[in-house]
Amino acid sequence: MSEKKKYSLLTSSDIEAGLKDARFQKEDISLIRDKEGRIVRHLPVTSIQDDVLPPSIIQINSTYIYQADIRPVIEALIETRNVEIFQDLSEKYQTVIDSLTYYRDHKSRLDELNSKSLDASSVFEKRVGVFLNAINVSDLEKTDIKSCIEMLDSYLNIIFVYLISAYWIHDKNVSKDTIAGRKIADLDNQVRHIYEQLLADSSVNKEGTNIIPMHNSLYARYLLSEKNGMKEIERLIKHDSRFSSPMDFMGFIKHCFFEKKDSYYDYNRQYQVPEKYEISINLGAIDKSTEKRVEFSQRLFEILEKIEMLRNIHSELIEVGDIDFGTIEVYSESEANNALQLTTIPLALHGGS
Repeated sequence: MSEKKKYSLLTSSDIEAGLKDARFQKEDISLIRDKEGRIVRHLPVTSIQDDVLPPSIIQINSTYIYQADIRPVIEALIETRNVEIFQDLSEKYQTVIDSLTYYRDHKSRLDELNSKSLDASSVFEKRVGVFLNAINVSDLEKTDIKSCIEMLDSYLNIIFVYLISAYWIHDKNVSKDTIAGRKIADLDNQVRHIYEQLLADSSVNKEGTNIIPMHNSLYARYLLSEKNGMKEIERLIKHDSRFSSPMDFMGFIKHCFFEKKDSYYDYNRQYQVPEKYEISINLGAIDKSTEKRVEFSQRLFEILEKIEMLRNIHSELIEVGDIDFGTIEVYSESEANNALQLTTIPLALHGGS
C-alpha cells in the first residue's frame, strides 16, 4: 500500500504569517518558497489591482495546498448588485447577485444559484456578442465604452459565480463541465480581436499572414512619439496574438518599415556619405478619435487580464478536482478544520452541498 502524501493546507493569512516569521520567502520571479526551497504558491502576474475576481483560488505545489479566502470575493461580488447595464441585463445580473447573497446568508439553494448564473450567462453571451460585433474600430463615436466595459465586467462575474457554484456542487466532476471553458474562450476571442484592431488595423491575406500597415496606429504613436512608448508596447503586446514578444514586434517593424538609404560619395566635399535608415510609418495628429482608441484599448487590456485570471481559476479547479482528499493526510486536523472555516464555502475539501 502506497504511503499517503501529506499536504499542508494554507491560506493567504498563513502565507503572510510565514513570510513575517521567515518560514517562507518571497522571490522576484513571483514564487513563494519555504525554507527548504519547495514552492508554496505561484503569484499570478497581473496588472489589475483591487479587482473583484482573484487571480488565483487554489494551488497545489510540492507538499502545500494554497487556498484563498473567498469571503472577500463573495462580498465584493455582492457589492456590485447595483451596477447599471443597458437593456434588461441589470435585472439578470441582480437576480444572480441576490441568489448569491441568499446562499451566503443561509447556505442553501446552491443548485438555484448555479442555475440562475447559467441562465444569466447565456443571456449575457448573446447580448455581448451582438454588441461587440457591431463595434467599428474606425468609427468609435457610436460606441459607449463605459457601458461596454460594465457589461463585460458583469459577464465575467457571472461566469465566475457559475464556475465556483458548479465546483461546489460537482466537486472533482467539474472537469466534465464544458460550458465555462467555452464561454471564457469565446469571450477572449471576441474581445482580443477588437483590442488588436484598436492597437493597429490588420487583415489576413490568402496565405493566412497578418497584414499590418501600422500607419496612424496606436503602436506607431507609442513607438515614435511617446516618451515611455516602448514600455507601453511591451505591456500591451501581452494580449496581442499577432506578436509573440516585444522582440518579435520590433523585428516586424525592422523588416517591414525600415528603409535603407543608399550610401554615395560626395565629390564636392570628397567624403563617403554614410548609410541612413528611416522608418516609413505615417503618423497623423492626435484627435478625439485617437484619444478614444487609447481609452478603449486600455480598458479592454484590463478585461483581457480578467479573462486570463478567470481561465486560471478554471484550470485550478480542474486540477484540484484530480486529487482524492480522502487519501491525503494534512499535517494536523486542526489545520484542516481551520481552513474549512476560512471560506464561506469550504473550497479545497468541499464534498458537495
